[in-house]
Amino acid sequence: MEAEKKQEVLRRLGHIREAIEYIHSTLKSAKTYDAFVEDSDKAIAISKKLQDIGESINVVYDIDKKLQKEYPNLQWSKMIGMRNNISHRFFQSKHENCVENGNRTVTFLRK
Repeated sequence: MEAEKKQEVLRRLGHIREAIEYIHSTLKSAKTYDAFVEDSDKAIAISKKLQDIGESINVVYDIDKKLQKEYPNLQWSKMIGMRNNISHRFFQSKHENCVENGNRTVTFLRK
């Protein structure tokens, strides 16, 4: 892989890590599930971070095909699809889904 593409992959992986940590800390700081669901700002922020994760995974997926083979347990297409779903159906989605997607994504990717 050429140096420029490798730098882009590393940059995107850094974005993914930052988004994971943001989602984790935001969900962890919520006093109750109901309080979080009622806090639109936090739900919107987590939705945006989930979109960022999906977008970055999409770029990494396109650039480095070798990573797909090295990490076959990552559900590449599902994570990219999650981003598309959130982006194109944002106003149809519920904050509850944001919590569920955030928890699932963070738990899976932090491993």
